[in-house]
Amino acid sequence: MDSKFLNFIDNAIEQFSLLDDQESMWHLANRLVTEVGGNALNITTSTPNKTITWARSSMNEDWLNDYLAEGFYTSDPLYQSINVTNAFTTLRAGSLTKKDTDDTKLLDLNHGLVGTGYNSVFGLNFAGNAHNTHKLISICSDLSVEEFQKALPFNEMRLLASIISVNIGIPGDKNQEGVFSVGQKTITSKEGEVFSWLAAGLRNEAIADKLNIAEITVRKHIISARKKLNAHTREQALAVAICDGHIQL
Repeated sequence: MDSKFLNFIDNAIEQFSLLDDQESMWHLANRLVTEVGGNALNITTSTPNKTITWARSSMNEDWLNDYLAEGFYTSDPLYQSINVTNAFTTLRAGSLTKKDTDDTKLLDLNHGLVGTGYNSVFGLNFAGNAHNTHKLISICSDLSVEEFQKALPFNEMRLLASIISVNIGIPGDKNQEGVFSVGQKTITSKEGEVFSWLAAGLRNEAIADKLNIAEITVRKHIISARKKLNAHTREQALAVAICDGHIQL
C-alpha cells in the first residue's frame, strides 16, 4: 500500500473516532467511498441462515424499490454469499447474456445496475458486531471493474471496508434515510401464505385461486400484514416478511 492511501486510512480512522452517532458515521463512510471512486454503499447484517437483521443503502431509491419489487435478491450473487465470512464477490454489471445464464432475474439485475449508473459492485464479507452474525459491505461504482480495482486494489478495498464494517451497522433510528427496518409483529399463517405466493410472482387473482379465497380477502391480508410490518408498500412488506423469517423463499 502506498503512503498516500495509508494517510487516507489514518485520517478515516481518526474521523470515525471523533464521531459518536451512527448517522454521522454513515455520511462519513459514504464520503470515503466516494473519494476512492465509488458512488454508493450498502451495509447488511445477517444471521447464518441469511435472515437479514439490518441493512442500509445509499443506492438510487428507484433502483432499490425495483430490487425489492422484482425479487432480485433471490438471484443476487452478493446476497447468495452473505453468510460466508471473508468472501469477496465481484459483480460486473451489464456483462451477462442469455448464453451465460437462463436466470432471467439475474440478467435483469445485471443489466438494470448499468441503467442506474452502477457498472461494478464489490461485496466484502466480515464477521458481524454481534455473536454469530455476518456483515456484508457492498461498494458500487460507475467505473468498470478493472478501472475501480486499478484505483483501489483489493487489499486497499478490504482495509477500507473493514474500517467501515467495525463502525457502521448498529441499528439506529428507524426513521434514518435508507434504513431498512425489520418488522416487530408476527403475521398470521394465512398472511404468510399470501406473501409466499407474492414472492413466487403471483398476482392477487391467482393467489385467490390457489388459496380458494376471494380476491378481496387476499387484498385484506396484504393490507393487514403491511400494517403489522410497518411497510408503506406491498413490495416493502414482502421484503420485510422475507428478511424477518416470516416466509421462506
